[in-house]
Order: sequence, then structure tokens, then C-alpha cells
Amino acid sequence: RCDNAVGGDSVAGCAVPSVMPVVPLKATSSDPGGAVAAYGWAQKNLDGAWGTKGSPLTRATSGAAARTAATCAGFTPETELVDNDTCGDFP
Repeated sequence: RCDNAVGGDSVAGCAVPSVMPVVPLKATSSDPGGAVAAYGWAQKNLDGAWGTKGSPLTRATSGAAARTAATCAGFTPETELVDNDTCGDFP
């Protein structure tokens, strides 16, 4: 599958379903340890094991606003800790 739906300055790119990228994360490196622990726990304990070989991540192109609203319904920004704190976007 090839597309350029991400936008911005990116050009078209392709995904090869038979090739799954591996992103190694180590809590002992410069990676945020809490996030690494959370990802590992989620892959081992939550239904679906998202991001593993048997359940690769996908990009949904519709329904993003509804998913963001459901996920962020109780979010309270903490701008004293993170400038422009938001639930739906990473800084």
C-alpha cells in the first residue's frame, strides 16, 4: 500500500505488510522509562497485544475526531507542567 495521506512536507510512502518494523525501547537508555514500561505492560496484558507481530499497528484514516473525543473526554491540561498541554497531540 502506498499513499501520501500523512500530509505536511512528506512524499508518498509505502507500507509492505509482510515486513514489520521493530523499534527497540529500553528503559535503561535515554528513552522515557515510564513509557517503555507502559508499552511493554500493554502488549503483554491488554486484549489485542497491539504492536506485536501478530497484531501490527495500523493507521485509520476516518473517525479520528470521535476517537480523540472518547479518549480525551476527562483530560485536564496541566500547562504549568507542559506548555500547550493537550491530550490529542504529542508535543
